[in-house]
Amino acid sequence: YDLPREVWENDIDGALNWAKALPTEGPEALEDRVEGVPRFHKEPAE
Repeated sequence: YDLPREVWENDIDGALNWAKALPTEGPEALEDRVEGVPRFHKEPAE
């Protein structure tokens, strides 16, 4: 599974630790989600 760079480039740790349970059976298991993918970023340190 390969995420586009713009999804993880600002917080790779957050992207690596994010998980979402997906269906493993039926037609939903074959869907490739390309919209609504979260984007990860860190808040700047003060």
